[in-house]
Amino acid sequence: MEEKGRTASGAGLEHQLEELQRRATQDALSGLLNRETLELVVKDRLRSLGPEDTCALFIVDLDDFKRVNDTLGHQAGDRAIRQAGQILSNLFYARDIVGRLGGDEFAVFLYGSISLGLVRAKASQICGELQLVLGTEQTLTLTASVGVYLAGKGQEFEGLYHSADLALYKAKKNGKHQFYLKNGDVNLEDPGAPFRPVNAIPLGELLENMGSGVALLELGEDPQVIYVSPTFCGLIGEDPKAVKLPLPLSHFIYPQDYPGVLEALRESAGTGRTLEHSHRVRVAEGARWAWWRVYAVQIDYDAPHPVLLITASDVSQFKERELREEERIQGLLAALSQTSKQVWDVDLETGIFHAYTPEGKYKVLGPGEMKFPWDLMEQGWVHPNSVARFQLFAQELLEGSAQGFGNFAIRSADTGSYTRP
Repeated sequence: MEEKGRTASGAGLEHQLEELQRRATQDALSGLLNRETLELVVKDRLRSLGPEDTCALFIVDLDDFKRVNDTLGHQAGDRAIRQAGQILSNLFYARDIVGRLGGDEFAVFLYGSISLGLVRAKASQICGELQLVLGTEQTLTLTASVGVYLAGKGQEFEGLYHSADLALYKAKKNGKHQFYLKNGDVNLEDPGAPFRPVNAIPLGELLENMGSGVALLELGEDPQVIYVSPTFCGLIGEDPKAVKLPLPLSHFIYPQDYPGVLEALRESAGTGRTLEHSHRVRVAEGARWAWWRVYAVQIDYDAPHPVLLITASDVSQFKERELREEERIQGLLAALSQTSKQVWDVDLETGIFHAYTPEGKYKVLGPGEMKFPWDLMEQGWVHPNSVARFQLFAQELLEGSAQGFGNFAIRSADTGSYTRP
């Protein structure tokens, strides 16, 4: 009995030692090798490479991971790390070395008879399968970028890591959600995606549900709209599934406005400044034209020509009111040119009062904006004997009277004396 007890005790101790060893080598969150262990194992494999052997180090980084923690919380970020670790582990064999470097960065090391085709296929597979949809009511799509360095015998871990990290930086700079491969001193970008489809950009739920329309415009010789959000389609009265992209920019813009819009867009791309512009656009298959207010800014994108991110809002009601106001002002100016009488202007909604000279110029009567009729009476522009009649005239006007008249004594801004207009 005593011997059996010692045996059971020894087995338990051995299990504890194994558990401690596992914890010392394993990343607690992802379940993969931790950074220290990964580095030690890779250095050991590098020393054991034969003359004909090759090796490849992949560095995998989750794109815009910070927004997961900021938007959905750190628990969602932890779940994303665990899911990413599981996906990576399933993509490789047991002899392959897979670990977490820290944060949202992972590494994979392959060695032996490693071909360029195998490395490229694995990098592409990581980009294709490591895509996570996180959240419930509010969702985010998380993708990954990959930097790979393929080399032969004689490599040190530090040089291998530095080269793979530079490749990752290039993949990120080219637009993310893709891989970049370095083979010795030769740079090899992903040949299967010379132009990344727009639907691969992780624009997320924001672009799908925000009130403004969103579009991407490739500003070549013949500018092409290469992406439109569902809200953009809603603004132009079209079914998102029926819009076949790319479409020329001229398809959307009112012909007379197109030259000015194009000039403004090219200037924005050339200077790097954000464009703010109003123009007319085609709505409901050309049945009518609406006024839009757009903002455009150039973004980093892997394309042969500059690409602008555009947000658009329908401002037709405001623009039509502005045009009516301009027409009314022009009518006032025409009336002024044919009379020696003074002309006043009252905004019936705000009660703001304006006076104009016979030449049609705005005439300031006092400090700041004047409220009709109270400021005119309180500041002495209306003779005390005319105040009662003037107040009645103003009340009828503000209550919606289409026309009216009155005989009042008004002080002249030029002479200071009261006259009857």
